[in-house]
Amino acid sequence: MDIAGVLFLLFASVGIFFTANWIGGKAIEIGYEQLSFYDDTEESPLVDRVFKIGFPCALMLVLAALLYGLNMPRFTKSLWLVVPMTALIRIFYNFCLSRLGLIDWRSLLVNATLSTALAYVIYVRFGSDRNILLPDRGTFANEMWLIIVLFVFQSLNRKRSYTRSRHIRRRTYVTSRYAQYSALYDASISTANITGNLRLLMYAIMIIESFNRPQLVRRLENIIKRRNGTYGIMQIRSATPLRDGSSVVAAANLIAKLNHDIRTASDPQRPTRLDDRSYEITVLERIVAIYNPSSSYIADVMGVYGMIFIEDQSLNGGGDVEEPLAEAGSSPPEYNVFIPLEGKTAASF
Repeated sequence: MDIAGVLFLLFASVGIFFTANWIGGKAIEIGYEQLSFYDDTEESPLVDRVFKIGFPCALMLVLAALLYGLNMPRFTKSLWLVVPMTALIRIFYNFCLSRLGLIDWRSLLVNATLSTALAYVIYVRFGSDRNILLPDRGTFANEMWLIIVLFVFQSLNRKRSYTRSRHIRRRTYVTSRYAQYSALYDASISTANITGNLRLLMYAIMIIESFNRPQLVRRLENIIKRRNGTYGIMQIRSATPLRDGSSVVAAANLIAKLNHDIRTASDPQRPTRLDDRSYEITVLERIVAIYNPSSSYIADVMGVYGMIFIEDQSLNGGGDVEEPLAEAGSSPPEYNVFIPLEGKTAASF
């Protein structure tokens, strides 16, 4: 294989990786699993497994058909290698984003092995013949049987399952980030008089924002210098780039202000003090809702908050506390978003 062929396989693998991720994000409703910090259940484990094994192979076939259509058959040589290369790119991608601790290595190895084997079989049987990739009227009976198999598969796929290993990975990731960030930013946060539950909420938001915008991405944002963009580990909107420490100070002041406004507001949406715990949780949820009104974002932040609350209790001798786990099949809750009279969100302050 020449250099051009190797480079083509590399670029094709990158394209397949991002295409699979993009389409997977659009296929959540049918069972594709994405990371969530509030739910440890798998809605449709069979769909998720089949998608991650079979979809790279399907994209390989589409690519092969496209190459034959463009009269570029020389690039189909060893095309099956794009599938294992896609798995390696996935590992490298998570390494760059500091997410290796969240990877289910056993599942990744199984998926990559089966997907590579399937890709090789498909390549040997079909990839070298341009005619066999096109639909044939004579195979209608086979297609009918395929529909039946898919129907049975979808019926079996409705079973939900709780994954304990996933919960452990997420909790380990969250607690390690909490230890790292609290050592770096406790002094900055304390200047805004943020303590107790509000301090834990601050770190929960920080962990989610850092996950969504890893350090590498934040550095690129500071170089690009977007006009009125969001910067720093807390993703604070600013006309000029912010370092992580500066964004933490700005976010701490913002959250302290939101906390004060919500507790003293005369607005009808002001939380009602039914009991101390429900009142505090309601206040925290509304702070997060102003920071980012997405229901899945609020659920993730409150899920991380629960994890670091238990970690903080353990570190401070609070005893063993059982962490409430999401019920099977739970979905992001709907929150009544509390918006100040000015109509501003966190990004506007």
